[in-house]
Amino acid sequence: MGIFNSAVLTRAGNELLVTAAAGKQIEFTRMVTGCGIYTDEEKTRAALESAQSLKEQKQEFTFSTWEKESEQSVLLTAIISNKKLTEGYKMTEIGIYGKEVGAETDVLCSISVTESIEASDSFPPYNGLRECQIIQDYYITISPDAEVTVNMQGAAALAEDFEKFKADLKKIEIGPASMEIGNNTILLIVEDAPQEFDAVSYNN
Repeated sequence: MGIFNSAVLTRAGNELLVTAAAGKQIEFTRMVTGCGIYTDEEKTRAALESAQSLKEQKQEFTFSTWEKESEQSVLLTAIISNKKLTEGYKMTEIGIYGKEVGAETDVLCSISVTESIEASDSFPPYNGLRECQIIQDYYITISPDAEVTVNMQGAAALAEDFEKFKADLKKIEIGPASMEIGNNTILLIVEDAPQEFDAVSYNN
């Protein structure tokens, strides 16, 4: 894994948090990755606070999951994939975009860069056979009273979330009242032999 420096809240991100503190809901929209090269001066907190975009963005992803870690931080997780990547790159920068809910455009809220090009991951292009993925966590600062939502539309599901989803699914069996069923199973009782149904409903 690449070695990234601590994330820096941009001026636009800080303004968004002020908006949230005023009672307006904000939405984190996407994670972006890039291969921009930064000088030591450009890596300083003061310089990164003024960033409005990555230096050389390569990809963007919606979030697969998120959780409020504390009153002042949110953990955002995205699956970075090379499935649509035609040219490999060194991943040297990551950013988080967000906006006030209802706004047309989003802004770069937070940015993190690697310590050096040597400490950066090489992300290969898709070879048509096997997809490469990185599960990327990103902590972002929020105000304690911020009302936050996260865009997860079209995102890839984490394997553990998918397994939990499958475990939570209820299986439906059709048969007589005497039929034995397992856990997490619903029995649809019929008096005669099992038959076909167009639709059923039940009250739990």
